[in-house]
This record gives sequence, C-alpha cells and structure tokens, in this order.
Amino acid sequence: MGTALTGLGVGSTYNGLLKTTDNAVLDGALRVITDGFGNESALQISTAGVASSGTLSVTGASTMAALSATTGAFSSTLSVAGAISGAGFTALFASPPAIGGTTPAAGAFTTLSATGTISLGNASTISWGGAYGAGTPAIIGSTGAGELQFRPTGSTSGTIATVSATGLAVTGALSATGTSSATTGSFANVTASSSLTVGTGAGASTRTLVLNGGSNTNTGSYVDFQQSSGSSSKIGVDGPITGNSVSDLALWANTTKNINFYVNGSFTPVGQFNTSGLAVSGTGTFAGSTGAVSVSSSVGTQQAYLALTNTGGTYYVGANNSTGSAFGGTAYSLVRYVPAGKVIQDIIAGTGVVTTISATGLAVTGLTTTDALRINTAPFASVATPSTHKVAVNLNGATYYLLATT
Repeated sequence: MGTALTGLGVGSTYNGLLKTTDNAVLDGALRVITDGFGNESALQISTAGVASSGTLSVTGASTMAALSATTGAFSSTLSVAGAISGAGFTALFASPPAIGGTTPAAGAFTTLSATGTISLGNASTISWGGAYGAGTPAIIGSTGAGELQFRPTGSTSGTIATVSATGLAVTGALSATGTSSATTGSFANVTASSSLTVGTGAGASTRTLVLNGGSNTNTGSYVDFQQSSGSSSKIGVDGPITGNSVSDLALWANTTKNINFYVNGSFTPVGQFNTSGLAVSGTGTFAGSTGAVSVSSSVGTQQAYLALTNTGGTYYVGANNSTGSAFGGTAYSLVRYVPAGKVIQDIIAGTGVVTTISATGLAVTGLTTTDALRINTAPFASVATPSTHKVAVNLNGATYYLLATT
C-alpha cells in the first residue's frame, strides 16, 4: 500500500502528484503524464484513449475493445473476442517468429523460413494442393522405417522414390538434365539427357557400370542410345535385343544405320559394320596359333572369296560355287579372278615377274622345267622334211618349229 496524503499540504506533496505535461485539462489529444517536478512517465492519456511509450504489462485477465501497442507482454491470459488486424500483425504472420512450447493444430503461411531446425513428428506428411489423398503430391517421412518417401499424385499412385540410410531407390525412370554422380547405385532404368559419369577420375580404383538383367536368363541388359529423331542404338548382353544366343555381347544399330569404330581422336571410322558385312579402313591384322584367315559361306554350296578393290577394279581369290556360275569355270574350282584387261602375275623379290597370265595365255620369264609337255594345237605337214609334222613355237618374237614324225 502506498503512502497516504492524509494531513499533508499541497506544498509538501505536489512533487508526487501526477499531472499533464503542460498542466492543461484533458481533451482528445494524448498528453504525457508527469510528476509535480515535470518528470515524464511512459503513460499518455486523453479523453479518447491511453497510450504507453514503454512496456505495457498486464498481470490479470484484460478485456479490451481495441488495443494498439508497439510492444507488449502478458504474464497470464490475452483474450480477444474479435479480430486482430493491422499492418503489424499482417507482417508478423507472413514471417512468424519462433513459437516456443506451442504445437498448433493447423496453420497457413505464404512464406515459411527458418534459420534453425524444423522438426516433424514420426510419419509426418508434407502435401501440396490440400489435404493428403489421391491427386495430391506428398513427401512422407517415417523415422520408424528410417526413410523419406516421395509420392507424385497421392496415396493411390504409390511411392516413386525412397531415400533411406542405404541410398536412393527409384521406381521407374531416373532422368538427369545435368551430370549425375553416385558412389554406388542400382537402377531399373536410367535416362540421362546430358551425361552419366562412372567414377570421379581420381585415384586408381576401378570404375564399373553394372547392368543386371535379373534372374531371368532370357532377359538382356544393355545401354540404349537414343536421338530425338527416334534413332536407337544399343550395346549389351544379347537375347531380347536381337533374339540370338543369350549372354552374347551385342552391338545393335537401328534400321539403315551402321556401327562405326573410331580411334586416335579421329572421326573417320577405321571399321564399320553395315548390312553388307564388316568394312575396314587400313590394314587388318589377324593372328592365331596357325596364322589362318577363314572365309566361309553360310550356305555351303555358295562361293567363298576374298575381294580386293582399288581403282583398277575388284579382284577375287576364292572358291567357286557348286555350279561354277559365280566366276565361270567348273564347280568348286579355286579361282583367281581379275577384271577384263588385267593380268595375274607371280612376282619374286629380287627376280621380278616370273609368270604372267593374261587373255592371250601364260608367259613365263626364265627356265621352265617340266616332266611332260602337252601342246594342244594341231600340227601341219612339213614340206622340208617328208613324213614329219611341225608345230610353230615363238621364241623371243621369232617363229621356230618343232618337228614330229608320224
């Protein structure tokens, strides 16, 4: 209880009396309340209201028709029968401060930001577009299962991605518009519109991209290269790619497309698989224990040959077909076939041409040794030597005759 003024005069007590700052009577304008010495308080009053330039504390329940305050603290209960409005409250709820010890049942925010930690309860759901359900994208967290689930269109669509302690599991296609990096991973289907890199390039560890076709032995695994034109090329384990033997390594190109091989940074192919077979630019080297090159016809009765081509034409060495019609001649004959006007020559280093086969016959340079000689030409009668016949022989451009008796 304060000190009473009973028995005291104004002259000795006016310093403790409250008055308006200008000693004027109250009206509609707020005036600061001072003591008798003119010391100003934080309280301002008028006939229209009360204001405080300091902290307004209410220790009990307070009911107010209207309240305007810069700051305020309530140690008990603040009860509001009507709406709380104003620019200050609008800004406050647009970016609310931390709420200590309060768990709201619901809330709506235009923008929610936090510099600390936002904690959600077990199996909490963050949903978009209203209450969680069919058609509502959602993120579901479960501390019990230790995972975070992503569902695009609500509970009826199922989970398309799960993040857990073991990594990221994706159901369906995983698309990356930039560079994707992972230490390890398992994917049912991977699509990369930019690049897919295996390994960082640092260290000596082996980088491996494993494509597993699953437990079904008829299921292949392959990398599919696609273009916007719809063209598709594949490399992988055979089986479903071409229908051939399972577990074979397969290179597969789209219709009318080829498979090219490039080396040394050049964009000129050194080899090409096309619908005609294998074409090699440069030298082809084949090595084996017997050093053999094998050329086989998939149809046993057809011809098998090597074709040699330059500006002079195409030359063939091979085996004729079963009728001899591939090159002419007899069936299954060994053939050396040259374009019209060209010759077949046997050449020895240091000696030169030793034989030449042309349209006119066989020409031999040097000595010809034979156990028997057959000349398929009809002899004619020798006038100079009766009872003999002669056969013309051309020796170095001059004609000589071999005589034969009848």
